[in-house]
Amino acid sequence: MTLSGQVVVVAGASKGIGRAIVLRAAAAGASVVINYMSDVKGANSLVAQVGSDRAFAVRADISKIAEIDELIKATVARFGRIDVLIPNAAYVPSSDLRNVTEEDFELAFAVNVKGPCFLAKKALPYMQPGSNIIFISTDLTDASSVPAHFLLYTSTKAAMNQMVKVLARDLAHMGIRVNAISPGATSTESFHRAQDDTGAQMIASHNPFNRIGEPDEIAAALLGSAYALGASSDELTRTYDHEVTQLVPIAWGFIRGTAISKENWRQFLTCKEYTVAYRDFFDNQVKENRGYWGKVLEEYLYSGEAQLVNGYTGGLGYLFIHLAYAYEFRSKEWVLDAHFFKVVRAPKVFEETFGRKNDFYLKAAIKFVTEFHGWEGYGQGVAGFIPS
Repeated sequence: MTLSGQVVVVAGASKGIGRAIVLRAAAAGASVVINYMSDVKGANSLVAQVGSDRAFAVRADISKIAEIDELIKATVARFGRIDVLIPNAAYVPSSDLRNVTEEDFELAFAVNVKGPCFLAKKALPYMQPGSNIIFISTDLTDASSVPAHFLLYTSTKAAMNQMVKVLARDLAHMGIRVNAISPGATSTESFHRAQDDTGAQMIASHNPFNRIGEPDEIAAALLGSAYALGASSDELTRTYDHEVTQLVPIAWGFIRGTAISKENWRQFLTCKEYTVAYRDFFDNQVKENRGYWGKVLEEYLYSGEAQLVNGYTGGLGYLFIHLAYAYEFRSKEWVLDAHFFKVVRAPKVFEETFGRKNDFYLKAAIKFVTEFHGWEGYGQGVAGFIPS
């Protein structure tokens, strides 16, 4: 992965995940803007580590729009544009309904919701087609995992998840991708301040690898969501693109229209003129391949030739779409074919595609794929991809 010549702005960058993002982005060739609010020592040490020719630090409280303005102005004055915007700063109060305060409520929404929204708004005029806005959410917003003592934090992240969906649709016509990753517990200073060893181990036990994530791993997933995996990372990293909201009616065959080809099939998920039903298209493909569902999956999922909707080639995330189709709409024989593909063939293709046989996220992604059980699991890939 290369970010050579790119300008990456990280809000909340002086420590933890933000610091890891800065170091990874710089190592990949990017120029970085290090935003901080109070940790001037940490920010300056990052500048020294990266080099002042490609990094500089800007103090700004992102809960205040005037200071966001100054951050963006300083960035543009130095580098002239913004290619990747990462609103990482967050306020994490521990409170339930009995002890929540108005002050905490207002600050949590100001930092975690208003800040990212206005960062995107102020940065937008300086972002070109192909740019990225990558939010950092949490896996603690599903009903089964919401902790009672994080009323405000989880509420703000749920609001962020909806913001991502809306902005992804709003900015798609400009060629700007809006994604989100949803890390679980991560080994940062704030995490270890809030948890003793027993609590940390209990949280780690919920992860398939029996440990919590490292900041560098989250940084790798975040930057990978925009560059290494491309649009196909949608399901793996809980990014929200057009197909998420359009897939269900298409899959049920509510829409009929012009035939679709191998060259343009991916586009019909995002372009209104392609209106052939999802089901009809794959019916034809399976017939052409004499019922060999695995061959259809392999040909279209890993062709590496057809361009994805965001300009990248190849794909991973569409595996979930295809398997959901097999489970929900077709015969048991097709389900067995699809199951064989995901258990036997998919791990090998994962390794061939990325060449990282010992990579933590690769193993987690494979684990999720091999445990996928139908339509209800669609879009929930974060549970198997990011430490949780």
